[in-house]
Amino acid sequence: MRIIGGEDAGRRLKGFRGREIRPTPDRVREAVFSMLGDAVRGARVLDLFAGTGAMGLEALSRGASEIVFVDSSPRSATIIRENLNRVGRLEQGRVLRQPAHIALAGALQGPFHLIFSDPPYRMGMKYLQGIYLSVLERDLLEPGGLLVAEGPASRQPELRLEGLAPLGRKIYGDTAVDIYRRGGPEEKGE
Repeated sequence: MRIIGGEDAGRRLKGFRGREIRPTPDRVREAVFSMLGDAVRGARVLDLFAGTGAMGLEALSRGASEIVFVDSSPRSATIIRENLNRVGRLEQGRVLRQPAHIALAGALQGPFHLIFSDPPYRMGMKYLQGIYLSVLERDLLEPGGLLVAEGPASRQPELRLEGLAPLGRKIYGDTAVDIYRRGGPEEKGE
């Protein structure tokens, strides 16, 4: 696994052995960042269910200012810190070793301009709706900010929350990427 683009392009990242996590393939990361374009530059980013931290590290390489990584696995937290060190960006990353719903309930301070969410595929849509509702209720995603949600291509996009507008869905093999934009007060009827 490596960083695809930006300042750190080509730098190798440490990953997991075995089937503990499902890292986002290089071609999917490349496509996502191509869709995001300049939205990454200077952005404050939240990487939920971060795994190895590849999405957040890719964002740093492409000009994001800061990343907060959230993952409940002690092994993930260790690997993310090692990967931040490998690319010389320890000062730009913060790692929270907590379940996403716990971090969203208190430890995180927003707003973020960009949020990546790549939960285990076994998590149900009801749980994920709760996660995204917490993001909105706590104003963790700024108006105009983007939520990039990765999941199985077999699952239909069911995220219907007031304040999040779907921008599109792309399918890459068995992976689907859905992008949503946070509306401003005028779009929520305020």
